[in-house]
Amino acid sequence: MCLSCYQNLSLKSTIKQLKEIEKIDNTYDFSIWNTTSLAFLHIILNDERLKHYHYIIVHIFIGL
Repeated sequence: MCLSCYQNLSLKSTIKQLKEIEKIDNTYDFSIWNTTSLAFLHIILNDERLKHYHYIIVHIFIGL
């Protein structure tokens, strides 16, 4: 996802996408992720509007 695409997403839509990855656990195969997916996570972590949802990403990486 490009930065301008991300900026055009509503906050509600972004939160919905972020909550989908909450289901990921240590059995998930991250090799299927591409650089766009990882860039999207980076953008989310830098988005102050979503700071209350960063626990989802932290939860994923702690579980690995």
